[in-house]
Amino acid sequence: MLESSKKLKELQLKLGAENKKVVSDAIISLRNEDPFKGAIGLLTSLFDKTNDLIIKDLICNFLNDLKEPEARM
Repeated sequence: MLESSKKLKELQLKLGAENKKVVSDAIISLRNEDPFKGAIGLLTSLFDKTNDLIIKDLICNFLNDLKEPEARM
């Protein structure tokens, strides 16, 4: 759980960055990482807070792909 907590804090910092490239790269990188507790909550929180349509689209696509088992391989 300690590693998960560390990953969550790192993700939180990246998602809170002013640089949109850092934020989008963090969302995209989640596709290649093992799942960890709390990541989805951070993404949904960011989705609710942001007005950036590109970031919202990245989050939406990521969450929709979680429904498709083939997209996770």
